[in-house]
Amino acid sequence: MSAFLGKSDIDFDVVENSKIFYIEGYMVTSDDNFNAVISVLEHLKDKDVKKALSLSDSGIVHGFKDKFDLIESYGLDMVFCNDDEAIAFSGKETLEEAVTFYKNKSYMTAITKGAEGSVVIENGGEQLAPAEKITPIDTNGAGDMFAGSFMHAYLQGNSISTCAEFANYASSKVVETFGPRLTGNGYAEVLNKLKNS
Repeated sequence: MSAFLGKSDIDFDVVENSKIFYIEGYMVTSDDNFNAVISVLEHLKDKDVKKALSLSDSGIVHGFKDKFDLIESYGLDMVFCNDDEAIAFSGKETLEEAVTFYKNKSYMTAITKGAEGSVVIENGGEQLAPAEKITPIDTNGAGDMFAGSFMHAYLQGNSISTCAEFANYASSKVVETFGPRLTGNGYAEVLNKLKNS
């Protein structure tokens, strides 16, 4: 019932002791949720916690752009999105123009491109990570798996290219199944992939 999550539900000590504060873009659609996010961002102003944002849905980006802009103003370290969301957030017309926009940002942007893999934009450059060759069944949950897997690999000290390749692999496993989650064995298989890379 995250729609009812508000500022009073936040344990600021736990957030302060986290390595990454991950903001799900859907949080902008509820005033309580959004105010909770802003209260955390205010609390983290002088703290050494990375801030990551998922854009979640291009329609939501268009409809709540002012709220996304306010979140961005607090200083982000990572943005996760698909190509449509990347275009919406940049305010550009094409993905190529959006990529140029993100090259001028201080944060890293990871853009998923379905069967084309993903591209990570950082420090004015871009790295393409090819997609896994799979037979897609259901894309539900793929973006969340990509972001979570990328951040997990990042916190293990892996290179950006390794993070992207691992995230592509992990999200492909979700796409190969019906529903947004893997089985316990599925998650173990994904983690083993990172250990062996």
